[in-house]
Amino acid sequence: MGGADHPRYKWVAPTSTTLGILLATINSSIALISLPGIFTGIRLDPFQGAGGANSAASALAVTPPCSSAHPA
Repeated sequence: MGGADHPRYKWVAPTSTTLGILLATINSSIALISLPGIFTGIRLDPFQGAGGANSAASALAVTPPCSSAHPA
């Protein structure tokens, strides 16, 4: 009963993928809509420039990772 040759089996992957994309879209929409409220709540102006947390994030983004192996 069932198996890979079952007629409905071919719809499992497309249905799962479509549902996943739908949920990801809804999730990103909720985050995008809530960003102004989040910025207001933490008293952060995203258009202020590279100050505070932005400069720390920029420094982390451009700093190369430390290597534990030192050349002799």
